[in-house]
Amino acid sequence: MFTAADATVTKHFMSRRFARVLTATFCAVVVFISGCVVGPNYKRPIVNAPTTYRGLTDAETANPAPASLGDQKWWDVFQDQQLQQ
Repeated sequence: MFTAADATVTKHFMSRRFARVLTATFCAVVVFISGCVVGPNYKRPIVNAPTTYRGLTDAETANPAPASLGDQKWWDVFQDQQLQQ
């Protein structure tokens, strides 16, 4: 049977659940709307980007520099005889 005490517990549980859902929804809406607040005065910053990302020019190819750490094999970097085997 369904008693008055069961109704009170169910009502309390549903009100807490509704409050949590309402709070989560409110927070989601606030975060979503705050992303649109950049404003009309935004100006893209000037970035001095290189013309080429990677690769060597003709002058660098003629005079090769020592290999960078990123180009070396990882086991050679540590100079350990056990790793060299």
